[in-house]
Amino acid sequence: IIDGKIVGVIGDGSTYGDLVYYKDVLQGYLLAAEKENAVGEAFNISCDKPSTHLEVIQAMIGESGSNSRIIKMNKHAARFFLNVISFLRLTDLPRYQFDYLFNHNVYSVDKAKRLLGYKPTKSAAESAVELLKGYIQDRDFVKARSENY
Repeated sequence: IIDGKIVGVIGDGSTYGDLVYYKDVLQGYLLAAEKENAVGEAFNISCDKPSTHLEVIQAMIGESGSNSRIIKMNKHAARFFLNVISFLRLTDLPRYQFDYLFNHNVYSVDKAKRLLGYKPTKSAAESAVELLKGYIQDRDFVKARSENY
């Protein structure tokens, strides 16, 4: 996106996903550490406004001022392609993570809201934008430290 390259989305981009803002994660952890009713409980700490993959990509392109174009990829062709590049070891992405591209991944934060008072501040798309802004800010530092950037 930063370099203005084409960005692919699988299907029509309507698959929903959660992405959580790091400050929301910290809020959740701190609340869980402070509340006695959290002992022995498990909580989903995530956004409470999931976004479609298309919404996430559009938000990141908009925020960065990128000239990237979005192409919509056929789901069957995309799955085949991912399996081929995995077989050829052209990606480090584990196969089980491919499913995140094809299936909705949304987590309820209702329990964390009710028992902890958790209040997420960013939607999934807004969290992606914040992640991108942080990456842009630190990009040169990361490049300088990485042999394989």
